[in-house]
Amino acid sequence: MTYFHAEPLTSTAPGAVDEEPRRTDRELFVEVYEKYWNKLYEIAYRRLPDKESAEEVVQEIFTDLWEKRDIRNIRNVENYLTRAIKFAVIDHIRRLSARKRFLDYHKTFLEIQTVDQSVLDYQELPEILQDSMGGLSDTTRKIFWFNHIMDWKKDRIADYFQLSEKAIEYHLTKSLKTVKIYLKNISF
Repeated sequence: MTYFHAEPLTSTAPGAVDEEPRRTDRELFVEVYEKYWNKLYEIAYRRLPDKESAEEVVQEIFTDLWEKRDIRNIRNVENYLTRAIKFAVIDHIRRLSARKRFLDYHKTFLEIQTVDQSVLDYQELPEILQDSMGGLSDTTRKIFWFNHIMDWKKDRIADYFQLSEKAIEYHLTKSLKTVKIYLKNISF
């Protein structure tokens, strides 16, 4: 997940990566990783519920940085990473919130009276969803996922898929009916 667009490097900026032609991208990355990992982890851990979530968010930032391989193009690495972790934490909290709302929604909307919490544990939720939507098209599954798990609004999904909002509503209705039927027939 990309959080920022890098700007060209200026060697006078505080926190800028020292650009030496002999240094490889890997060496620069390792230097940045070792210098900033703990700081980013502390920022994330103060705002997230557990250590694993904080580590996951920090690793996402560094994975993105490595995949883009543009450390040399960042003016101020410390500011870049601090802003990136801020937005990554916000996205992580939004995803957690969306998962919780999704579970709450299905508990009430689908009229499931006796749900064993261990069956609908957050770890098993993606698998249950995949099983329930096995017969649906890839587009319908993605639209459902973006709306109910990633908390994207219909207009954003419509822009992403280059479809009308009416088409998005159709895919959401179709996927909800399928999930509803599956959950009614599943034995708890």
